[in-house]
Amino acid sequence: MASSVPDKLRLLLLAAALPALSWAQLAGPGLPISLDADSSEFDRKNNVMIFNQISIRQGDLTISANQARSSNLDFGNAEWVFSGNVLIEGLDTRLRASTATLRFVNHDLRSARIAGKPAAFEQERAEFDEPVRGSASVMEYDLAAKLIKMSGSAWLQEGNNEILGEVIAYNIAEQRVIATSDEAGSQRVQITITPDENTRIEIPKPPVDK
Repeated sequence: MASSVPDKLRLLLLAAALPALSWAQLAGPGLPISLDADSSEFDRKNNVMIFNQISIRQGDLTISANQARSSNLDFGNAEWVFSGNVLIEGLDTRLRASTATLRFVNHDLRSARIAGKPAAFEQERAEFDEPVRGSASVMEYDLAAKLIKMSGSAWLQEGNNEILGEVIAYNIAEQRVIATSDEAGSQRVQITITPDENTRIEIPKPPVDK
């Protein structure tokens, strides 16, 4: 069952988009990309390069993992698969996962798939006292379709406001959020909005008969 999320909660999904969208820096021709690893090897049979205890940095963005595999050393047309203690860090964002798969076409980041138990991120926002946090078993980003999908006990929180559903999807072009419960109905969509202290809810008084 699908549930349209109130406009106020769109900020939560926008925050979830930022970690992946910031990876587009890796596809850009501007800042240099540095790669550091404890060891590397080439699997000639499968035409795959393997890096152990790898760290990739470009500007303020860093991706580290126990291992990474790719068929191409650059980011022109390749698929990079990071596995084991994956950590993605930016200026104000930190994302942890078990695996992360990034697909590049013509130096453009086309899609990303992050998975974990769960995969989780947090992002510092100047307008919020607490970090925006989120988690899901799988986070998928289709940059061509401008679609973000979090599935598997998806959860997002901004302060005391939170949304929980089996699947949470955000269409960037349409600026529309959809939260979905699982088919069995065991996990329903839950939205919690905590008004600030200045918000008052008044019950209108019935009219007085004259």
